[in-house]
Amino acid sequence: MDTSGSPPLDQILTVDEVAAYLRVSRATICRWCVNGKLPAFKIGKGWRVRRSALEGYILYQHEPSLNHDHD
Repeated sequence: MDTSGSPPLDQILTVDEVAAYLRVSRATICRWCVNGKLPAFKIGKGWRVRRSALEGYILYQHEPSLNHDHD
C-alpha cells in the first residue's frame, strides 16, 4: 500500500475529475477523448482516463520541442 499521500499513477479518473483538475469544461475533455488528444477509454457510455496518461499529457504540453499543436 502506498502511504506517500499521492494518488497512484494507475488511478482511473472520470471526465468530471479530469475537467476539474485541469479547470476546463467537461465538453472539452470529452472532445479531447474522442479525437485522441487525451489518451482515454470508454466504460459503458463514459470516458475514463488513467492518471498516468493525464500526467503524460500535461508534461507533453509543457515541452515546446515536443508540442506540435502550437500555432
